[in-house]
Amino acid sequence: MSNEFGKYLSDYLEKNNYKIENFAKEVGYSTGLISHYTTGKRSPSYKFIEAFFKKFNFSTSEKEKVLKILEKDKMPDSLKKIKNNTEQKSNVNMVDEEMIWIPVMAKASAGNGYINFSNQPLYNKLIRKNGFNEKCYLIEVTGDSMEPQIPDGAYVVVDPYQVDYIENKIYVVKVDDEVYIKRVIVKQEANLMILKSINSSYEDIYITSDKSESVKIIGRAVKYIFEGNL
Repeated sequence: MSNEFGKYLSDYLEKNNYKIENFAKEVGYSTGLISHYTTGKRSPSYKFIEAFFKKFNFSTSEKEKVLKILEKDKMPDSLKKIKNNTEQKSNVNMVDEEMIWIPVMAKASAGNGYINFSNQPLYNKLIRKNGFNEKCYLIEVTGDSMEPQIPDGAYVVVDPYQVDYIENKIYVVKVDDEVYIKRVIVKQEANLMILKSINSSYEDIYITSDKSESVKIIGRAVKYIFEGNL
């Protein structure tokens, strides 16, 4: 198994006059784990790659270079030979299909599902593309606002193109000037919409027909991403 990234990381730190233990402390990882990354005993996590990029303020072209190295490390030798014979443009497209930077637009921290939605990204996160369209964004979950279905520390992927109502799905909903992430339930016989809290410990929001014009669905939660720690 190749360890091109390990060599790249080791050379990069040396070039920038960083000892592993100093670098480890600054990015919040153990010296032993980063040593394993440089020797190929462990594969780096996406979270570590993000920290690496952020620490040295990588440009887009530098990020693409590292992602191509990582992609090669994951491939068996027989496929590497095929990859190495393809055009540079094809290589870039292959990487782009695997990983993308996606904006985190809000944090869902309040128990009632209220989110402080921003018109500008709070920050960007590197994730696998997995078919997400270019307008998708993330909401960071903090606290117990969406437990037990979605844990503290997870990221909810929101697709702003999916605004048509599907029974019992989770949506980002704007009510007047406030934005919530809630399960939407429509009771047509009662002319009632219920914005149901994911965590049953918190109250639901009831929207009667005379208030329906103040409600707008602005996206559907299509998936959540969670990188748990033991």
